[in-house]
Amino acid sequence: MATVGLVVRELRKANKESLEALGHALGVAASNVSRMERGEQQPTEAQLLAVATRYGVEVWEMFLRQTGEFELSEIRLISFWVLS
Repeated sequence: MATVGLVVRELRKANKESLEALGHALGVAASNVSRMERGEQQPTEAQLLAVATRYGVEVWEMFLRQTGEFELSEIRLISFWVLS
């Protein structure tokens, strides 16, 4: 399964935004965004929400975008967002 980081990269590139610009918006270095996109670092819930808001998508859409499927851990995260 593709990581959510690949979706972050897809959204960032579709919006013609640099690693530096997204990093600045998330309050992290461009290298952190790069690691996130490569699946070497997991985004926090706050970062996922910030990315989704920035690019006009829902957090749950980010998990479906690559595979069209949910995994159990993703369903738990989505449940957290819905119930919070």
